[in-house]
Amino acid sequence: MTSDHAADVGHSAADIDKHVKVYIIVFVTLMVLTIVTVAIARVHLPVPIAISLAMLVATIKGSLVACYFMHLISEKKLIWAVLLLTLAFFVALLALLGLGFLLGAAYLFAAARYGPIEAALGFGAGFLVLALLLVIVFKLVARTRRRSAAERRKGELTTLAVATGLALLPALASKRRGFAIVLAPALAMVGYKIWRENSRRDTRPAPAKRDSP
Repeated sequence: MTSDHAADVGHSAADIDKHVKVYIIVFVTLMVLTIVTVAIARVHLPVPIAISLAMLVATIKGSLVACYFMHLISEKKLIWAVLLLTLAFFVALLALLGLGFLLGAAYLFAAARYGPIEAALGFGAGFLVLALLLVIVFKLVARTRRRSAAERRKGELTTLAVATGLALLPALASKRRGFAIVLAPALAMVGYKIWRENSRRDTRPAPAKRDSP
């Protein structure tokens, strides 16, 4: 037992030393990246390149802090979820930026050809029509979903009623009164169907008779 306890203590000490070494490496890496950030600011690089490098270094530093000092590296599922969500937002942002530049270029072209007021009116009317079409599509889809849900509920209720009736039929049919209770509504429904069909035939207009020459 003493040897097992000593082995556990030695194993824990080895784990602590390993984690300490990792923290020291991360700390040194963060210091080096900080020096790189200062060097980027000191060197007169083009603005887009300087901003891109600074954002890259800041992303690496933030990832190291979050993974090791905040212990998020052990939460692999959470890390992947956050990364995928961030990537989705980044792609959506790029798409919105590209769409904005395309719309700006189209507006400049229309303004140079037709005039700024005409171009603004055309773009405004186009966006209003697009919004109206989206609202109509949304309403149609919502109506279709409500109709499908209502039909599904109706089918489920019908199935439940039939199953309940079939389950209660032997118990009710075992007694004469129970059999009459089951038979009377069925006969009433059949009579109602026959009467309704006959009334429809009676209300149909008779074909006009042609006079013989």
